[in-house]
Amino acid sequence: MVTEADKRAEQRKLVWGGCQTVLGCGGVIALVALAYVALGLLPKPATPGPNVVVFLDYSVVRTSIIWCGLVGGVLFFVALAAAKSTRGIVIVCALFIAVAGIAGWALYSRVAAIAFHDNAIELRYFWPRPAVRLSSQDILSAQYERQVRLSDDSLHEYVLQLRTRRGDHVSFGDPSLEDMQRTLRRIQDMQRR
Repeated sequence: MVTEADKRAEQRKLVWGGCQTVLGCGGVIALVALAYVALGLLPKPATPGPNVVVFLDYSVVRTSIIWCGLVGGVLFFVALAAAKSTRGIVIVCALFIAVAGIAGWALYSRVAAIAFHDNAIELRYFWPRPAVRLSSQDILSAQYERQVRLSDDSLHEYVLQLRTRRGDHVSFGDPSLEDMQRTLRRIQDMQRR
């Protein structure tokens, strides 16, 4: 027989379980919002100006990082839960570490902005990678290449390719042909001096 005390205890359990669910979901939302704000404050993205050409807007990158982190995190834990053995867990972890490494390399290997100084240029990358300053003598060749764009804004994007004495540098794609031509002209004018 169910007593009144048992009913109240069951009701308290249900209320407590509901509160835990609501607070847990609120905590996850707060963590995502905090990560979004932190990603906006930490990197200090390059701002366009008369002597700075920005190839990729950081707000696009920040939103992509958050969504990849959310979807990737969920997929990681689903795959981890589906793994039946220690070997499966190791494979899932190695796969996700490899994907994160490739994504990090793709983000930090390309030039996000270029700043022009008197007789030098500064290649700016996303934080925490430091900027690279190149004199006009360091630049061996500069050209841009047209590629098919992966977003809906325009059909093509233009990628700056610099060959230097220190190595090759490639920019993120820029949908503006005029920006790319102006950047290339400024680099070539600087080399002629």
